[in-house]
Amino acid sequence: MTTGSSIAKSLTVTTGGDAEGRDPTSYQVYGTNDAITSANNSDGLAESWTLLDTGSLSLPSDRNTAGAAVNLTNSSAYSSYKIVFPTMKDISQNSIQFSEIQFYDGPDATGNALVTPTNPVVAIDQPGFPSSRYPGGESPGNLLDGDGASKYLNFGGINSGFIVEPSILGSTVTALEVWTANDASGRDPAAFEIYGALGAMLSDDNSLGNQEAWTLIAADSLSLPEERMASGGLVPIAGADPYDIYKVVFTDLKNPSDIFQISEFQLYTGVVPEPTTTATLAMSFGLLALRRRRQS
Repeated sequence: MTTGSSIAKSLTVTTGGDAEGRDPTSYQVYGTNDAITSANNSDGLAESWTLLDTGSLSLPSDRNTAGAAVNLTNSSAYSSYKIVFPTMKDISQNSIQFSEIQFYDGPDATGNALVTPTNPVVAIDQPGFPSSRYPGGESPGNLLDGDGASKYLNFGGINSGFIVEPSILGSTVTALEVWTANDASGRDPAAFEIYGALGAMLSDDNSLGNQEAWTLIAADSLSLPEERMASGGLVPIAGADPYDIYKVVFTDLKNPSDIFQISEFQLYTGVVPEPTTTATLAMSFGLLALRRRRQS
């Protein structure tokens, strides 16, 4: 979708004419100033794209009806914009659909409409495209700073996470603790998997995290509070062997179509304490972001 040089501040999506299950339920918006060379029905990755914003969509059940305006976090002008719809209302449907889309240079669908019927449009398909970008000020390192005002945000949503390397190798994890972040509770994780591996951390930041020989240690649900910047309490991890590095993947969110965020994270070793004791020891570790895994 090309619109000349403009700053997109909001967008609207209008539902299609038939099956509601084909309505998109989330979006990713990108911008570029490159010339568009991606072919029609390609993966749309021939250009250098900047991820501007991502979030959930709540389109109405009525057909051929515009949904509420979605405001975008964007202050830069781009000559072309790309929108990807990672999820839809019914994942068993064989296709996604909508009847109209419009971008605006003001918030809440105000200001100038940025696209017209004469603008070139290229259809793209990025099946299972794994995303794992985080804003510069919301990196995984924020999980260790003890500052509830900061957080780690991963645009990958479900199945994103991080890899941790404790300062003491060969540690046995007996519990973990997760703290909520500052805003939308739909971004809170609702389930996790934790893996262990021996040896050095080989995966790069924002990779799939699959360069190590991982062993699944535990998988469980999480019940994080609605209160912001609050601990969800200790989650016991039973029967673990000692490992040098750990991978944590969040396999569900309170709102599965949203992005992922938490403010603090900790692993513990030792006897899992009762609420009145402090027998466990917090591990110190380094982190890297983990890209969302492809789902089968």
